[in-house]
This record gives sequence, structure tokens and C-alpha cells, in this order.
Amino acid sequence: MKRALAVLALLSCLGACVTGAGIVRKDRVSLPVLLGAIAADLILTPIVVGNATSTSTKGSIILGLGLTAVDLGAGCAIGACGALRP
Repeated sequence: MKRALAVLALLSCLGACVTGAGIVRKDRVSLPVLLGAIAADLILTPIVVGNATSTSTKGSIILGLGLTAVDLGAGCAIGACGALRP
């Protein structure tokens, strides 16, 4: 249980690339920065989960997709998705 909590804490710090970009740059996040943050979330999260727990590769990828979706939603809520507006 402690290991799972440590992994979730690590993911919340490292896997919040879109939210971090929104906090730092507010509504000035460009499309390349936004896409890079999404790609970093998609790559970083499964690697951390796969190495820190005994989760299968498929489970790590699914968790990575879910956490990236949550991060994208939170980032857009604080203004990081301004580049997607016409």
C-alpha cells in the first residue's frame, strides 16, 4: 500500500506536464509546447508505473492514457489549451 501511494505521489509530481505548462505560461501555451507536454505525459507515466510496480505493460499504458486525459482536462481548465481555440 505504501508503495502504491508513493507511485501516485511521484506521478502527480512528474506526470503533470500539461498542468505545469498551464501554470507557468497561463494562456500563452503554444501548440508545440502543448503537444510536447502531452507526449511527455504519454511517455513518462507508463515508464514510471512499469518500473515502480508490478503492473503489466498493457496496464501501464492504460494508466498512462487515463492520467494523461486527467492532466489534459486539468490543464485546459486552467488555460493551457488556448492554442487549440480558433
